Amino acid sequence: PYIEDVFIQPDLRRKRLTVTVSLSEPGTVRAEIAGTSYAVEQPAGKFLLEFPEFTLWTPETPVTYTLGVSTAADAVDVAFGMREVTVRDQRFYLNNHPVYLRGAGYDVEYPGALAAPDSADLLRKEILA
Repeated sequence: PYIEDVFIQPDLRRKRLTVTVSLSEPGTVRAEIAGTSYAVEQPAGKFLLEFPEFTLWTPETPVTYTLGVSTAADAVDVAFGMREVTVRDQRFYLNNHPVYLRGAGYDVEYPGALAAPDSADLLRKEILA
């Protein structure tokens, strides 16, 4: 069988991954985190892979890992980071730490502009408003 899709969902609290592998036909897959001893072999579908020793992904330290998934006929590598994005009380959180975002919306109603303010001063005014 050939690998059609691999989806990885980190679970920081339980120190594991939930991995979903879709194959072209039923079969067994081997999934292993490169450079570690963490691996599992079992039927394709949704399964857990323990990963108790990891470094969190953050914008300051964007640590990624590689999950190798293989069958007898196919193999793929998927990069992933151990991170969790949530929304609580109308706030974004990355790895249980608040993330503050600021942005502006653009309308095509600026005179002579296609989609954005035509000067840095006008853009600054939009963002600070």
